[in-house]
Amino acid sequence: MISVSFPFLLIVIPLIWILGWLIARSRGRPIPLLRLAALTLLILACGGLGVRLGRPQIDLILLVDRSASVGRTERDIDIYARMEKLVAENPGFRAAVVGFARDSRILSGFGRPIAGSLSLPLPADATNIVAGVALSLSLLPDDEPGEIVLMSDGHFSDDVDIAIGEAQLAGVPISVLPIGDDLPTDVSLVDFSGPGEVGIGRPFSLRLAIDAPQTSSVTIALYRGDRLVASRDMTVPPGRTTASFPDRLLQPGAYPYRAIVKGEDDPIPENDSLSLLVHTTDRPEVLLLTRDERSSLPALLDAVGLTYTRAANLPSLAGLAPYRQLILTGFPLDSLTGGESRRIERFVKDLGGGLLVIQGEEEVRGFAETKIDPLLPVSSLVPEEAERPSLAVVYLLDRSSSMSALTHQVAKIRILRDAAAASITLLPPDALAGVVAFNEAFRWLIPLSPVGDGTGIYGALRNLRADGGTDIYYPIVAALDRLETADARSKYIILISDGRTTSEERDYPGLFSRLAGSGVTLSAIALGEYPNLELLRRLTDAGHGTLYHVVDFMKLPQLTMQVTERLSRSRFVIGEVEVSGPLIGSAGLGALPPLDGYVRTYPRAGARVLLSAGVDPLFSTWRVGLGSVSLLNTDLAGRWSDKWLDSPDMSRLFELMLKETEPLTMASAGLVGSVSIGDPTSSLVVDARDETGRFADFLDLQAKLVPEGDAFPVPQVAPGLYRGEFPTPVEGGHAIRLADRTTGRSGIFPFTVPYPPEYRKIGIDGEQLKRIAAMTGGRLLLEDEALPSLEGGETRRLIPLFPYLLAAALAIYLIELVLRRWPGVRRRD
Repeated sequence: MISVSFPFLLIVIPLIWILGWLIARSRGRPIPLLRLAALTLLILACGGLGVRLGRPQIDLILLVDRSASVGRTERDIDIYARMEKLVAENPGFRAAVVGFARDSRILSGFGRPIAGSLSLPLPADATNIVAGVALSLSLLPDDEPGEIVLMSDGHFSDDVDIAIGEAQLAGVPISVLPIGDDLPTDVSLVDFSGPGEVGIGRPFSLRLAIDAPQTSSVTIALYRGDRLVASRDMTVPPGRTTASFPDRLLQPGAYPYRAIVKGEDDPIPENDSLSLLVHTTDRPEVLLLTRDERSSLPALLDAVGLTYTRAANLPSLAGLAPYRQLILTGFPLDSLTGGESRRIERFVKDLGGGLLVIQGEEEVRGFAETKIDPLLPVSSLVPEEAERPSLAVVYLLDRSSSMSALTHQVAKIRILRDAAAASITLLPPDALAGVVAFNEAFRWLIPLSPVGDGTGIYGALRNLRADGGTDIYYPIVAALDRLETADARSKYIILISDGRTTSEERDYPGLFSRLAGSGVTLSAIALGEYPNLELLRRLTDAGHGTLYHVVDFMKLPQLTMQVTERLSRSRFVIGEVEVSGPLIGSAGLGALPPLDGYVRTYPRAGARVLLSAGVDPLFSTWRVGLGSVSLLNTDLAGRWSDKWLDSPDMSRLFELMLKETEPLTMASAGLVGSVSIGDPTSSLVVDARDETGRFADFLDLQAKLVPEGDAFPVPQVAPGLYRGEFPTPVEGGHAIRLADRTTGRSGIFPFTVPYPPEYRKIGIDGEQLKRIAAMTGGRLLLEDEALPSLEGGETRRLIPLFPYLLAAALAIYLIELVLRRWPGVRRRD
């Protein structure tokens, strides 16, 4: 088969012959055939003319994953069997074997048997496919087609896109043969975290997370140095399970912790343990900013053993810098100036401080969307994306004959009608409102719908008349039926009646049970001197509402509007409410006492709600910049929380709130450091600030691994930002001591080197393997009954004709030169 490297040069050949013919004809001479022939051969030689001869193909590379994620789930004998089967079903190929893990190596060359190739060891703690593909491509001749068969589970430590790009540039397809398997008994410790720095004698928590593919019995052990601190047996469900262990350090120093989890028949011990390092400090921890002399916060801080400073006014940023946490309570939050709000924001974001806001009615009244609001994990505004009303109310109006009587020369039914209409107009326009009038029967005067501008309310109530008996049961059932399907956060029934209902048998026990679990609050206004208070009280108790009693009918409109205003005032929820949430379970506390009120808010995206009052967040937290912010939506002054303050668990609960607010980032005297773990080097990034919070530039920073390690510089890379690199130490808890030789400041920044990710990702990543095959033009080879054959067979070896053509051209040129000088030849030409 003829091959030409530069086919465009062939276009020149006919042009030369035509030009030679035209020149010869214009001069009246014969065509110089020999010269044109020599020139033609020279052009063909320069064009890369060659001949391809057939021979057996030798360009199949078996690229075999030898990392731990495969080695722990697939036996070598099974991998051998797949390799031999693939080679046997493709006799047109000669195969070579390349193994890769952290490094890459030729395990078996072309023409050698593949048996025994997997016996050569490779460091198995990483899967670097880029080096494996590069080595495979280097074994293939540049001018020959080749193919790579990747045998892997699809979990790689480096950038697989680089390997794909190299194969695409070389024009070599990568087919994939999945190997590896899931380990249903493997239990792994995937996270172990705690504060990098704690106060001496201050309790703190160490948290860990366990991944299990199936329900498993595990044993967790926590060590401080060589001492066993805690041990726990537990059963974990499939997925991720978290656990928390308390501890307290009484002496200054650095304390290494190690957590170990063991399951039954756990095949991979390397992913069962993680370590961290905790340092103690005696610097002040908390600044309490309050103007309430009756505040319970000082007693709570004393109870948990925290050192704190109390202030009535916010200090400068330099005054805030020494503290790890700031507590705001006991004054209206809207009294914070813009400068103070920005100072708090910089304390959290830039200095890595923790902010705990305790807001009751006094703190929130008048507060909306100030500078501090974006820092909070909740918002007082209904989320725009919700697009759902926050309130749905159904009014049940008794229109029995008792309402036809006069009071102060005015019919009671008219007062009732006007009171209902005026109350509904107090609701927000997006609230849902409905009115049911009832005697011995009932009908919807206003179906449950948005209030809007309220123009149709008076018209719908205008024809309300009083007559007949009273049956309360069915109107309540109808209201429940409608409210339970309504799309609203808060749902209420307001029953206005004397409660004197029919004596016919009704299923009130069933109604009470339904009310208790419906999520609908039923409040009632009892009318007259002798209402059926027993029935109305049982209804409001089941509906978690309030019972009001009106003797003077003329006061009904005012009371009805007060009740409605309380419902529509979404900021405050008054009344006994139960509290629940994960913070209770994680601390092993019993049920918390109910609260008598809280501030209604809406969680922002990314916030963690740890205590809830119904569906509303009560205690929430989130990360902001380098610090963290938490918010408690009730007071701790006794108005709403007196049962909490009397509880023996209150100090423990408050301690947990402070722990959740404690920032994870280490900040020392304006030096905030973070460590990024890499392979083979890691980096320390330092954000440096001066006493005013501004960027600190041109510092001479020097860092050193402690207790043992070499010092390394931390040069400046941006305003206030410094970065240094150091060799990644062995797995475990470590720390870096940073010294600012310009100002004399110093700090210690703990960090953890986890076990290699190779031991975390187990099983086949089929999507990754499919992507490699699709992007390189390869195929997915599945081991069914037989592996599909590759497109092998004969290939062709290129034999270049350049030297032969060049010699022929030279020979013809010499012949033509001799003939031109031969006597008599010129005359015949």
